[in-house]
Amino acid sequence: MIISKNVLARRTLLRGLGASVALPLLDAMVPPLTELARTSVNPPRRLGFVYAPMGADMSAWTPVQKQMEQGVLSSTLQPLFEVNGQVTVVTNVGLEHTTPGGHATAAAGFLSGVRLCRTGSEPFCVRRTVDQVAAKAYEPYTLLPSLELAVDVPNTSKQVEHGAASRYLNHVSWVSPIVPAVSETRPEMVFSRLFGGNGYQFRSAGNTVIGGSVLDRLGEPMRRVTGVVGAADRRTLSMYWEQVRAVERRIQKEIHAVTKNPSGQDYDRPVDAPLKYRDHVALMFDLQLLALRADITRVVSFQLARELSQRVYTEAGVTEPHHDVSHHGGDRTRRWALRQINRHHVELFSEYLQKLASVSEGDGTLLDNTTYMYGSGMGDPHRHDHDQLPLVLVGGRRKNERSIQHLQFEDRIPLSSVHASLLAGVGIKADAGFSGKTLIGPIVDLHQRRWAHV
Repeated sequence: MIISKNVLARRTLLRGLGASVALPLLDAMVPPLTELARTSVNPPRRLGFVYAPMGADMSAWTPVQKQMEQGVLSSTLQPLFEVNGQVTVVTNVGLEHTTPGGHATAAAGFLSGVRLCRTGSEPFCVRRTVDQVAAKAYEPYTLLPSLELAVDVPNTSKQVEHGAASRYLNHVSWVSPIVPAVSETRPEMVFSRLFGGNGYQFRSAGNTVIGGSVLDRLGEPMRRVTGVVGAADRRTLSMYWEQVRAVERRIQKEIHAVTKNPSGQDYDRPVDAPLKYRDHVALMFDLQLLALRADITRVVSFQLARELSQRVYTEAGVTEPHHDVSHHGGDRTRRWALRQINRHHVELFSEYLQKLASVSEGDGTLLDNTTYMYGSGMGDPHRHDHDQLPLVLVGGRRKNERSIQHLQFEDRIPLSSVHASLLAGVGIKADAGFSGKTLIGPIVDLHQRRWAHV
């Protein structure tokens, strides 16, 4: 912990007995007699990417107006009105060179923007994905370059479609054309990665669920930092530490529930993950919030499910597996089920966005300083369509806006241009994999209002 002239270093870490907790942005981190916007502690710009597999029923997704007030947005996207001043729906965007199309192309193309390409001994390849381009730029300034999360067990089949290896179904983030950034599915492992503690607060040596806290090992450092900050910062710290502890408690509770019901209730649920899909997703979102708020990382990717998932969304009133209903063949009942799943995913995402919007940071909120891209690498799943993708951009507050914007391109735009525009909006120059792509001015401008140079 560094304290100098009553000013805390922006990346102050509280350490104790194997645990470490990074602090959120505080007033005490701003040098005296300076404006926040002119200092190095100006809230950083973050990028997040949320993947929803197997496309959407586009008839229930696509808006019909360019500016939408309450009640006129498509049924699937209605939950996003809870953060309406932050949302842009983008339509007529597709992957490049997507023939043949399929589930592997959808997953691997979402953050790369391109079709998997056949090469020699490796049947398919992609380029370094947009999240990893951002992670490389931010790497010198954060504890973790990026965070990759998922909720489903991997598909272990060796070959799935068009010769694509299973890893192209399981991962959306790629460090190199043939090396994926492996996603973590277990909340307890993500928490330990963020805050240390080696998981002792979750399990004993005998694998018994226990109830300690990583904060228990930070008593003196916590008292020291509390003693040098003002009243407003003390309130911020108190709320932040309670957030950390609340997430710990929920993980402990879920682990205890799993030990009592080890078989679980979901084919795709990882071992030791929460029994209910909603609870699992909510925990993974809350872990993202903690990581972003404390500047542990500025880049996150999250798969709400993997391609070819056989998950049954009973919480959304659906009784058939997701992949089955995605190939609806025009059947009215299956299309209804697909819409229910699509909306369920959007609802969970919206709940998370509302939490980001509730956290004050600098002269705005955590959501103001974060840009998320939400969507899929597939449009109509029955046709394996990659030409019309469901895509939403959230964050980067628009002044005096109380509506949702619809950015509809007359001619189809490659997804890689959206990626390049998002990078430009946070001040990151795209590498060779994205160079030469036309920047989309409205996207650059939308998320450029208050970003800090890396």
